[in-house]
Amino acid sequence: MSEEHAIPSTSGNHDHCSAPNRLNFEDKIWRVNNSLSRRHDELKHYWSEARREELKQLKTIVADSKKQYYESNQEERQLAQVINDLQAQHLAKQREIQELEDTDLIYKDLAQAQQKLCLVEEKYKRSTFSNIREEQVQVNEVNRIKRNIAKLAKYIPLVEQRKSLEAQIKADRHKNRTIRLQMRAAQDKIRDSRHKIKAIQTPFLRLREVLADLKVEKRNLIEKYNDERQNYSAWLKHNKVNKTSSTFPSAILQDQSGDSLDLFHVQKSNCKRLIRYLQSLQSCSAFNLRNIDGAVEHSSHHQNHFNDSSDSAEELPESFKHMNVVRPPTQQHKVQITNRNVKKVVKKQAMPLSHGIDYIKMFNDIDVTPPKLVADVPKVLEEDLWDCGSPIPSLFSAGGSECTLESLTSPFTSPQSLSRTESFCSLPNKNVSEDASNSPGSPCSSHRI
Repeated sequence: MSEEHAIPSTSGNHDHCSAPNRLNFEDKIWRVNNSLSRRHDELKHYWSEARREELKQLKTIVADSKKQYYESNQEERQLAQVINDLQAQHLAKQREIQELEDTDLIYKDLAQAQQKLCLVEEKYKRSTFSNIREEQVQVNEVNRIKRNIAKLAKYIPLVEQRKSLEAQIKADRHKNRTIRLQMRAAQDKIRDSRHKIKAIQTPFLRLREVLADLKVEKRNLIEKYNDERQNYSAWLKHNKVNKTSSTFPSAILQDQSGDSLDLFHVQKSNCKRLIRYLQSLQSCSAFNLRNIDGAVEHSSHHQNHFNDSSDSAEELPESFKHMNVVRPPTQQHKVQITNRNVKKVVKKQAMPLSHGIDYIKMFNDIDVTPPKLVADVPKVLEEDLWDCGSPIPSLFSAGGSECTLESLTSPFTSPQSLSRTESFCSLPNKNVSEDASNSPGSPCSSHRI
């Protein structure tokens, strides 16, 4: 046996283990269940169909914006790579042009260079040189202009290519800016949608946390009560009082002390008493046609046996032959009796019932509608009291044993579970209690114990 279930010392008769307060425990469970019911109602009221549809639309917007952002980001990366390649080509052309400009490239316009060449040649033809040096200067000038014209044939295409690259780079940069603006717009839309989603989900998650805390509190209460009950039962077992030396009332109290600690002892007693009461009503109102037919057949068989016996009327005095003998009922007569009895049963089944005030209080305590007619007794007994959705099986299945953690989801000890609120995130759907008619503070609430 573990330390928490250790038996108190019994060395002396002065040691005493106090019994757990069952009524206090049931009151705490009742309060926790009412809190659970209120939170379930708040959750049901908050998590409406319109809010779920709004959340679905926001998630769709986020998904579409993410898709648009990723596509734009991919396009922006590809365009950035193209711009980098164009810039590399532009840099190469710029270097070639710079190399040409660093040489004898004085005139960058072909028409201007040709016009200058004509003027220099005309001047050379008209000039009279006094020495060879002056003539050589004029010849060098003509040759330099001719080399300039020859370089222009390579320079002009390079300049055109550079201008084309610059225009393409400018267009791609403008396109890249547009894509980045689209990406920022998608990011803003995602951020705003996520903010709205968080604003919608935060109250729901807070209510779920409160529900989880309440369930933990309820579980701790049940475990604590079970431990105290086990300790007290063990103490009673090891400190039994001799019944022969006890008075009758004290012996009765000692025998019933263990049953009085049973969880929901009053409710179980009421349920058992109501079951016996309804069974008595059912047995009094039922009309067993099969027993009647059996009785008729038995009387017929007895009469036939009497007629077929060796002690027949032929051996009796002659006067006995003229006596009126009741003949056994025929099959047609049996059917008439049966039909007549069925009519009586129908009349009895339609009779109204009047219950005592004590039984009405017990029906109210377990939240079961009393039968109004005799025909309603089997239905209430089978469907309401013994149905799987009622609190009775969860009570009697334990057989007076301790309350288990599985009973936390029982309709008798807790509201309906949020098992589909799995579906919320999917949030869940998301299954909340639909018993909106019973307010949490109502004394007739189905979650009061």
